Amino acid sequence: MTHPAIEVTSLTKRFGERTVLDGLTFQVPAREIVALVGPSGGGKSTLIRCLSGLNEFDAGSVTVDGTKLLPGSQNAAALTSLRAHVGFVFQQWHLFPHMTSLANVMEAPVHVKHVPPAVAKAEALELLDRVGLSHRVDAMPRNLSGGEQQRCAIARALAMKPTVLFMDEPTSALDPRSIGSLIQLLDELTKERALTLVVVTHEMSFARELAHRALVLHEGHVIEDGAPGEVLVNPKDPRTRSLLGTDR
Repeated sequence: MTHPAIEVTSLTKRFGERTVLDGLTFQVPAREIVALVGPSGGGKSTLIRCLSGLNEFDAGSVTVDGTKLLPGSQNAAALTSLRAHVGFVFQQWHLFPHMTSLANVMEAPVHVKHVPPAVAKAEALELLDRVGLSHRVDAMPRNLSGGEQQRCAIARALAMKPTVLFMDEPTSALDPRSIGSLIQLLDELTKERALTLVVVTHEMSFARELAHRALVLHEGHVIEDGAPGEVLVNPKDPRTRSLLGTDR
């Protein structure tokens, strides 16, 4: 039997008195691309931070690629395992400002996985070429455009050879042409590397064109779950129709 890449059971997360994720339960099959959409404050970024082990949660469980996380802070061994095969691309990218593109991509394989520097360099150069940055390997982040920084961040995440990749608002600083290029890149990379991809996005065209599935989060609940062509074109829930501006 094939196990899902991600399994979420009764996941609950609170910030003080506010419940941000309210008993979420769903699965993501391996190699599926999932778009998380919904209004700001609906819990999307918090959800992927809980799934990737960046945030603790209050109840339920999360299993990612066979590694199970439980509520609270007693997950040290599980987090070490999880971070060996889960990647995260942040909305602000968080490149190391004092390192070149090449050094940014090499850093984690060398210092976390103890990959020999020569091997890590060769793999980093290949990844930078794959994301269209072969001409910018020696550039510092401050000299990269927003789109170039984002591609460097993607290469850096892929350098750890993850099986699951989370991305938070990857189109937030991109123009329409760059968004189209990103869709093509991510589609190719997920196929080549057999990645499971979960993306938080407000860009509905991005979700429709890239994702196999859309989950709509609203006030900590999944209110719709299905193919983007159905959920984002002909939503059933009035809250989704309001979000998309199709409630008139």
